[in-house]
Amino acid sequence: MFKCEFPDEGVVPPNFDEGVDSDVLITYLRDLDGFTGSQIEICHEPPMDVNNLIQLVNPVDTNLVPTSPQGPPARTNLEGVFKFKAEIDSTHTRKKKYLYSHRLNRIYVDVNVNFSVGFTWDASLFPGEAYIRATTVFSDVTQAEKRVERCYQHSHETANSPGKSRATIMNVLHSAREHGSPDVHYCGNPEQPDSWYSVLVRTPRPTQLAYVFLCKSSCSSGINRRPIEIIFTLEDFKGEIYGRQVVGARVCSCPRRDIDRDECVEGLPKNKRLAPQQETRPKKVKTEAVEKDDGVIKLPAIGVVGRRTAILGLEVMLNMMEEKREGLVANRLSTDTTSVIHNLDKSIANLKKHINQLKGQQQ
Repeated sequence: MFKCEFPDEGVVPPNFDEGVDSDVLITYLRDLDGFTGSQIEICHEPPMDVNNLIQLVNPVDTNLVPTSPQGPPARTNLEGVFKFKAEIDSTHTRKKKYLYSHRLNRIYVDVNVNFSVGFTWDASLFPGEAYIRATTVFSDVTQAEKRVERCYQHSHETANSPGKSRATIMNVLHSAREHGSPDVHYCGNPEQPDSWYSVLVRTPRPTQLAYVFLCKSSCSSGINRRPIEIIFTLEDFKGEIYGRQVVGARVCSCPRRDIDRDECVEGLPKNKRLAPQQETRPKKVKTEAVEKDDGVIKLPAIGVVGRRTAILGLEVMLNMMEEKREGLVANRLSTDTTSVIHNLDKSIANLKKHINQLKGQQQ
């Protein structure tokens, strides 16, 4: 690049359209009256990298992610102009560890088990990279103003893992990708009750994403048996929502049992593909092994430091006994099961009483 200063004289300039090297230009400038060589400054600048030029025209900041939504999210399905859809293929889930009821629009999955969701939209018209947000909410209208959080027990286990933010720890739904993946973001501010927890995944095109629940629906200090839903939204980097789809969810130990029960309650026939007699037999072996440890144990009077620690310990025992009772009621292997269930009912009622007393002392 040439920078020069010279008076406006009548010297005929060279034809710049044909290309001029520096020697020709210097000779031309020296023929001008009142111009000295000191006024010539030739600057040689390296050519701009094409990639840098593209960055200037279309900057990409990988740190730009949609902000965490405030307040209860909208729950109405929205395909939008990009025809957004979230789909779970129910034809193959029976062979896996999660089930999906198309008639109830609800997924049944055990804790710490991955389940996949397919997302489609018209990527040819979408403005830039897309973000898929998954937000877990309570489906009951009376609970809609409360955000879903992990229980004391499971959040305490994750809290001991280094490098995880509080938002990551309290999110009940996680991406199946490894923690620290650059395209996965856990949103929500624990200090702001109106900041909803969600997991956000950046994707350049329609894709399949895998998720995992880290708490059960029966966790007494978390979901606490309240029905939940997952709201999937298609967003851009500014958080503008272009599509939305809601799917019900239940996190349980026996997905097949619960899906059959819920469909019967709704008056729907059982799926003909099921073969309950053959498929429930292996469960008997598991339950019989557990029944060997069904005696009532009297705990000694011990002191526990911290009311929260005491409540958490009792809630862990309560959760385990409630799950054991569910398994016994579902299988009913022998007449001895009735007495075990009776003992469990007494212990569960007793634990709930002491937990409520301790919580009352906190207030």
